[in-house]
Amino acid sequence: MITKKIPVALFVVAALIAGSALLRKDPIPDAAAVPLPDPQVMLANGHGYRSLEEVAATWRARVRQNPDDYLSRTRLGRTLLALARETGDLSLYGRAEAHLRTASAAAANDVSAATGLAASLSAQHEFTDALDRLREIRAEWPDDPSIQAAIADAHIDLGQYQTAFAAIDDLARAFPGTAATLSRQARVAALTGHDDQAVELSAQALVVTANIGVRPSDAASSWFQMAFFQHQAGSVDLAEQSLRSGLSIDPRHLPSRELLGKVLVAQGRLDRAADLYEDILEVTPAADLHGLLAEVYEAQGRDEDATEQNRLGTQVADQQVGRFPAERRHLASFFADTDPERFLELMEQDVATRRDVYGLDLLAWAQFLNGDEDAALETSRDAMRLGTEDASMLFHAGMIELAAGDESTGRGLLERALAVNPGFDLRDVAAAEDALAV
Repeated sequence: MITKKIPVALFVVAALIAGSALLRKDPIPDAAAVPLPDPQVMLANGHGYRSLEEVAATWRARVRQNPDDYLSRTRLGRTLLALARETGDLSLYGRAEAHLRTASAAAANDVSAATGLAASLSAQHEFTDALDRLREIRAEWPDDPSIQAAIADAHIDLGQYQTAFAAIDDLARAFPGTAATLSRQARVAALTGHDDQAVELSAQALVVTANIGVRPSDAASSWFQMAFFQHQAGSVDLAEQSLRSGLSIDPRHLPSRELLGKVLVAQGRLDRAADLYEDILEVTPAADLHGLLAEVYEAQGRDEDATEQNRLGTQVADQQVGRFPAERRHLASFFADTDPERFLELMEQDVATRRDVYGLDLLAWAQFLNGDEDAALETSRDAMRLGTEDASMLFHAGMIELAAGDESTGRGLLERALAVNPGFDLRDVAAAEDALAV
């Protein structure tokens, strides 16, 4: 019974990096009146962007010619951040940080270098350091909306929700109807259990983004955000449509491909899901994806293939666990089935750096799997304090409440999990149904 998540932060970082473009004031679209944009029109609007590899090569050459050129070094660092998101190459985050540190030290008053460095820290889940730096930057540029938005993001990632929500309210008053504001409002809606509102707000953000003319990967990210919330709300068919729209713009968009695999599983299309996961893993080895593919193989009766995927996933996890702290949560989830003690160890480390509700949920599950039911109950109730309507979180909370002896609450949570998204996870759905059948 293991839950793997695509972190919400994946689609927030794009807005943080894009900054002023997505904070441009445009009329607020009425989601009911304005149709969703044509993906091919979005692709055409973004025509002319060079590949990020080419852009990085250009700035890298300029930095080599003049190492003191902080402007080129800033552009290189920010491009590497975008390339890391686009390709899933985690090593690029550290390289981006190094360039942005050098640029920021050389030009302390350059807002692009400073915010880029904060973004690189956030991407590596060094949220406290990122927030400290952002506060320093805000003292110099108190009216810069991109800095305000990035500070709100850091507070959300740290689980400091009251402060974060107030900051997003301020942003919405100052910059209503921008893609960056709407995306953050959607995130708040989802965290507080308003999944339908999250879908509506992300649809509005998508419509605004379509009129800007962004890079294909950023256009795909806007479709991904809406699909993420549609999937969380249990609208898996709509999520598939949204993901395929985004992938028609950027066929390589990694978050969309990963989420599409989960959607296919929820739809019962296991053969297609297996093909997709196999295809992704040929390019991007990831422990959690090996684990997801293993689950699909098990459901297909391919036990030997499932065992091999778990072996490969363990191998990848062992290689990455100390090298990439930003992957700690994914790696921790992978170990839930095979090594609960390691699952707990990693989640304790993760929550020590940020106490967001998704991390607390997984920590509670790790405590439960290790037999510490009292701690699991306390942590789980903390994780559920915002009322988040996420099927996996509801499942974990339900199982923990049942173990604590509260049958009514536990059964209610399990029933809600299945109502929200009946196909949220192969193993967990079966476990929920078994528990309810008793």
